[in-house]
Amino acid sequence: MAKIKSEFTNYMVGIKNNINDNNCFINVCLQTILHFKDLRYILLDDEKFKIFNNSPNIMKQFILILSSYNVISENTPNNNKKIIDPQNFRMAVAEYFKKKGEYQLYSKGDPIELLDNLLKFIHSYMLTGFNKIEYFDEKCNPPCGIHNLFFINISEHLFCNKCNFDNKQNYDSNYFIHLINVSNILEIVNKNKLTFYDFYGKLIHCSKINEIQECYKCKNYSLNKEFICDSLGKFIIINLTWENHFISLETICMISCMITNHFLPQDLFSCDIKGMNYKFLGMILLYTNHYVSIFFEKEKGYILYDDSHIKNFQTWKEVIKEIITNRFIPICIFYENNIRNYSKWNLEEKIYKKLLSYCKKKDKEKKNEKFVNLNDGEWICDQCNQINSPYQINCVKCNFKNSIIELLVQQELRIQNNNSNNFDNNNNKNNINNNNYHNNNNIQNIQSINNNEFWICQFCQSKNFKQKCTMCGRRNNNPKKESNEKKDIISIKYWTCTSCNFAFNSQNNKNCLKCNKIKSI
Repeated sequence: MAKIKSEFTNYMVGIKNNINDNNCFINVCLQTILHFKDLRYILLDDEKFKIFNNSPNIMKQFILILSSYNVISENTPNNNKKIIDPQNFRMAVAEYFKKKGEYQLYSKGDPIELLDNLLKFIHSYMLTGFNKIEYFDEKCNPPCGIHNLFFINISEHLFCNKCNFDNKQNYDSNYFIHLINVSNILEIVNKNKLTFYDFYGKLIHCSKINEIQECYKCKNYSLNKEFICDSLGKFIIINLTWENHFISLETICMISCMITNHFLPQDLFSCDIKGMNYKFLGMILLYTNHYVSIFFEKEKGYILYDDSHIKNFQTWKEVIKEIITNRFIPICIFYENNIRNYSKWNLEEKIYKKLLSYCKKKDKEKKNEKFVNLNDGEWICDQCNQINSPYQINCVKCNFKNSIIELLVQQELRIQNNNSNNFDNNNNKNNINNNNYHNNNNIQNIQSINNNEFWICQFCQSKNFKQKCTMCGRRNNNPKKESNEKKDIISIKYWTCTSCNFAFNSQNNKNCLKCNKIKSI
């Protein structure tokens, strides 16, 4: 490994996702770590650099992928597209988790779990003198860089007002990601009938509101719960957990408007930590098993990273509209400690009501109760409410194009095409002959053998015998129309064997292609 600079350069760099790799969960995880500039300072520090030379391959590739961010951003002209290739790191991750069967090549994974694993790896790696990667649940003394940046030192306190039940449980020393249940927040909003100004930009505050629960001991509804916090790191990672399989657009709109621009620790925990003010850094969003990320970058606004595709937004209002348009589901939010005071996001109630009205209208048109049991990957057209298959780019009913599915279908279809290409030509010929045996009286099989009769879809490269692609839904722009005369000629060109009844022997063949018997006159 060559010596690498650790300076942070503020460039927008995409991450490559080859068509057959399904690496979107890896890419959003890497984009997140790339924006934790303090973590990159630690891993690329010159004093520790020589020690990392002897690290396992997963750590080596992890450090190289971080360093490549600087190399690309410094050496690539501004007018060219800046893209990082994560293939070596992806292979190292798959190799390390091979025994557990997780994060394997060409399969999808959870970016939040991977992020948590990487933070624990780095912690245990530093704790053991840079020679092991294990899940060490030990406190660093003095605290390592990971704990200084991400550790949330909290304890859960349960107490009953009637039976004096009192229990306090400390969280483990590797608690880096805090969970917030979205359903609990929505219940709080509905029960308290909170208005727009009561919940707008207050996701953190609403999550702290404690709903009284049933006591484990006396069975009365008098049990209270609070999170007591003693210290926090520079960054806070909050994982939003969603319980429902189908999430309405109205819910997505409300949660997006509740996301907090900045907050104080006492807004989330029961604590007395002063001098800390956390500012929104970014978030990870999910759509139909595809992950994207949005991060705030100074002087550039909000940047949407969809693998190698990058899109800019100047205001949070534009971000919310993008989330609603594409049905993005926020699943993880990142905050960075900043002592400066920031004003809240500005969104007028009039605009919020318009967005909410639009969402309610779409949800009503789709009749949510009918689509709760959607199959994995299926999507509903926003124009005509038609359910479409995972590979359907254009709606089968109104031909509405889904741009997100267009990106996903490239990955899925290439996997299928690669698998089909692994068979040799001889096997393909045998498969064609076998199909002919079972369809002796089907003249369309004659056309499928003839290379001039099928057409290849320009998008997914699949062969089709109908006017509409069976894989991606695209139509044949140059269909070949067959006249009645041509059909008659085709029927005359083939003869049926009297011995085996094989119906697809050409006039040029004197012997039957199946049983090799001589043609009888």
